[in-house]
Amino acid sequence: MRAARLVLVLATLVGSGCRDAVVYDELASRMDRAQQRPGPGAFELIPSGPAIRAASPSRLTFHARVRDRSWLRVGVQPDVVGDDSLAASIGISDGRVFREMTVVSLHREPAAATPLFVDLRQYAGLTVDIIFNVRGGAPGRSAALWIAPALLQR
Repeated sequence: MRAARLVLVLATLVGSGCRDAVVYDELASRMDRAQQRPGPGAFELIPSGPAIRAASPSRLTFHARVRDRSWLRVGVQPDVVGDDSLAASIGISDGRVFREMTVVSLHREPAAATPLFVDLRQYAGLTVDIIFNVRGGAPGRSAALWIAPALLQR
């Protein structure tokens, strides 16, 4: 069931206003090189998405060079137990300033994925840290799925 949902979310993301965009960095493909806190055990790569299951609390940081006219595209979906709720956020750091770009509240119902698009044009030509945070919920029991995280150039 999870794989079928991931394929549907990926199809929705690809068709959501990104028809003219080119993917130049699929972040999930290099998850093993990302900074993982509290450690690798908090993350699981799901190749069918591709998606990254991130336990709460956690932080996953990718170091990336941003091209002109770039956007970050990702879906986020809850993977929670009971009445837990999570906050999933994406931040960008250029080495001088950290900016929280978006925060999404995740609950068990509805369990649909939320497509997110973050405008990175202000970082064109820079190497930045793209930071995926998950917090809230019961530690070790709840997680978020970061689905098909990628840098796009329009």
